[in-house]
Amino acid sequence: METNKIPYKRIWFDDQWLYGERKDGTVKRQSVLWYARLLKANTEQRNACELDRYGMHWDNIDEDISWESFEQRDNIVPDAMQRFFLTHGELTVSGVAKMLNIHPSLLFDYINGWKKPSAKRVKEIEEGIRAYGRQLEEVSFT
Repeated sequence: METNKIPYKRIWFDDQWLYGERKDGTVKRQSVLWYARLLKANTEQRNACELDRYGMHWDNIDEDISWESFEQRDNIVPDAMQRFFLTHGELTVSGVAKMLNIHPSLLFDYINGWKKPSAKRVKEIEEGIRAYGRQLEEVSFT
């Protein structure tokens, strides 16, 4: 592999961010929340990264991030709705959308920040998820 084609010379993590230092000394970062496998990975797993001209690869956790993607999301901090869905992978977008009677692609756009829900819609989503939580509290297997 030709290492001169790799745009970054090193990467590292803190609790919230994945950092990359470009060969010119510029530092870029991305929220680890965008990558559920990296979020859950331990230090040893995170450090087992391979860099090539296309991006970063963690074979041990089956995660890949392209350099192009890394450049585009620099410093984007997930908002409250994004953070909720990114940290609750057990809730699928299609399942929650069906429960809330919202088109799945619209909820997906809200979560990814491509569309901004109105204050009323945010309240509907919050109330729907809380109602689901109350249903879960009532579950009894006895």
